[in-house]
Amino acid sequence: MSSVGLQSDLGSFFQHDFFLAIIAVTAIGGLVAYLVYFNKWAQRRLWEARNRRRIKKMKDHFIVVGFGRIGQKIVDELQAEDVPIIVIDKQDYRALAHAKKFAWLRGNPAEDENILKEAGIHEAKALIISVGTDADAVFIAVTARALRDDLLMIARASSPEVADKLAKIGVQKVALPHVIGGYHMAAMALRPSVVDFLDIVVDTKRPDIVVEDVEVAAHSSLDGKQISDELSRREKGLAILAIRRKSGGTVTNPTGDVVIQSGDHLIVMGTRTQIHQFQKDYGVKETD
Repeated sequence: MSSVGLQSDLGSFFQHDFFLAIIAVTAIGGLVAYLVYFNKWAQRRLWEARNRRRIKKMKDHFIVVGFGRIGQKIVDELQAEDVPIIVIDKQDYRALAHAKKFAWLRGNPAEDENILKEAGIHEAKALIISVGTDADAVFIAVTARALRDDLLMIARASSPEVADKLAKIGVQKVALPHVIGGYHMAAMALRPSVVDFLDIVVDTKRPDIVVEDVEVAAHSSLDGKQISDELSRREKGLAILAIRRKSGGTVTNPTGDVVIQSGDHLIVMGTRTQIHQFQKDYGVKETD
């Protein structure tokens, strides 16, 4: 065999092996890519199945409709309180819901009331409407009120006129972001130390001091007792800021001789541990 023929055979051999290697590498790469895709797909389907089961089991949860900038802040605050949440939005925030570990549904309750039913509106503690348009907020409020007439609803509005419409529909609490922002900024200028203190009080991420609204149960040992008899600030470490009477009216900065009655709502300030112990000792419960 001539040297030219030998070189040609060797070239063909190596060329053949080179193409085989390319095919093998391509096949392995394709297999790896498929396995990665399949793993992500399987994880997504598994999370979606768990998400559906989680939603079906929820009771006394908060439904948040709208996951924009304000909606995300609402969810952060609720999660800091470790309360059950279902978030609804027409955009796909599934990955974020997975990462932040809250229940999630995609849809628009302004167009389809079934999404509220799927979110367990009949078992929910409250509905928070934080959508981008006033029209959607009104439609969602009307739909929710038709489904459940005793549901606590909170909504945001862009103007006092829309806030008035929402109140007439049955939304108990309406927030006007520009009003809240303006008031807060003016207060920061006029009373900065007071605002700093109040920001600490309402900051859910600070366990050292919180303010809660607790209801005196029907069979609580507090019923018919004076504040000084049972709730000495020195002994309990709690401050009673106000009492909202069941019969109507509010007693602010109550003195020790004020009598507590079942059905009253006590606005108390203290550490979370103190408030939990207070609820345990006296048969009171945190309200909405």
